[in-house]
Amino acid sequence: MARELAAGQRDDITDVPGLRAGHWTDPVGLTGCTVVLAEGGAAAGVDVRGGAPGTRETALLGPGRTVERVHAILLTGGSAFGLAAADGVLAFLRERGVGFPTAAGPVPIVPAAVLYDLAVGAPVHPDGAAGRAACEAATAGQGLPQGAVGAGAGATVGKLRGAAGAVRGGLGSASALLPGGATIGAVVAVNAFGDVCDPESGAIVAGTRAAGGVGSTPPPRCAPARSPGRRSAPRPTRRAARTRRSRSSPPTRRSTARPPTAWRRTRTTPWPARSGPATRRSTATRSSRSRPRPARATRRPWRCSAPPPSTSSPAPSSGR
Repeated sequence: MARELAAGQRDDITDVPGLRAGHWTDPVGLTGCTVVLAEGGAAAGVDVRGGAPGTRETALLGPGRTVERVHAILLTGGSAFGLAAADGVLAFLRERGVGFPTAAGPVPIVPAAVLYDLAVGAPVHPDGAAGRAACEAATAGQGLPQGAVGAGAGATVGKLRGAAGAVRGGLGSASALLPGGATIGAVVAVNAFGDVCDPESGAIVAGTRAAGGVGSTPPPRCAPARSPGRRSAPRPTRRAARTRRSRSSPPTRRSTARPPTAWRRTRTTPWPARSGPATRRSTATRSSRSRPRPARATRRPWRCSAPPPSTSSPAPSSGR
C-alpha cells in the first residue's frame, strides 16, 4: 500500500535522524553486507532467534552491561565467515575517533548478524574490505537501495522443496513518521525458509516454486490474518463430550456402582505391639470388617506390696 512521504523522506531507515546506511554487493558471488552507522551512538537491544544464529557482540546489548550504546549495526552474508566484515567497520570508525572511550582510545561497538548464502552463488564471503566499502557508501548520503543488494544479495525464500524450488529474497527498508513527530525506521534481510505473504490478502508474494516450475499450478494462498474481534466456536470439552455420550447410551453397571473409596484411611498391616494395657484401637481393615471383632483384653491386676484399697465404706472421722 502506497504511503505519502514528507518532503525529503526516502522511505528507508536513513530517514531517522543520525542514521546512515550503505551496501557492498558482489553480483557474481551473490553475497554482500549492509551497515547502518550511528556515529553519535544509539541505544540498542537484541532478540536472537533461530536454530543456528550467527552473531557478534550481541551479548553486550543485554540489560546491566557496561556498554549502553552502539556505533554501527552490520548485516552480512557469507555465514560465519561474513562476520569478518565487521573488522572493516571497526577500522573505519576508529579512524574517525568514534567508539566507547577507554584508556587506550575509543573502541567502536559494532554488533553483527549473518545469513547463510554460501550455496547460492560462488563460495565467497564479505571481508574487512567489504565492510569498509559499505561504510564509505553510507557516508555518501545517497539513501539505501533495496532488493537483491547488500546482505540480501544471496538471500532466498521458499526452501520447502530445496534449493531448486527456492526464489530470490532480498533486503528491504521503510520508515514512518509518528503523530508526535518522531521517525521510526526498519531494515531487514529476508532469508526465510517459508513463503512471504501479504498480511492483508493472504497472497504469496514470494515462495516455493511449484513442482513443474513457476506457473504450472495456481499459486497457493496463505491463511488470512484473523481480526482481533473474530473468535472461533469453542471446542467441546472432555466433560461435555462424556455427558452427551452418557445421556445417549443406557447407564452401565459401572456408572451406578458405588464410587471407589480410595480416600478412606485404611491400614493393611496391624499396628505394632505395645507394652502395657491393650488399647481400644482396632487393626481391622476395609477387607476384614465383616469378621467378628476380637474380645477386649482384661485389665491387669494391681501389682504392689500393699493390698488394694478396700471397697467398704470408710470409718467415721474424729471431726478433724
